[in-house]
Amino acid sequence: MNKKSDEIKSQERIDPLPAMGIFILVFGIAVISAIFFTDTFKGKITNFIAGLTLLCCAGIAFLMARRNKKKNKV
Repeated sequence: MNKKSDEIKSQERIDPLPAMGIFILVFGIAVISAIFFTDTFKGKITNFIAGLTLLCCAGIAFLMARRNKKKNKV
């Protein structure tokens, strides 16, 4: 029993934030590219704001992942 718990402790923890950041980044790029297929000005502004918001969220996820990685290294 002790041997198994030691193995679990020695395994490296996987951080989900980079994967979430990549997904949100790709989705944000898709929303921003939808600007070119939207006919109305309101639709273009809405897509731009939504895409920009998603890109900001992806950037925050990447920054938090980097901070967590540095914190766990020490």
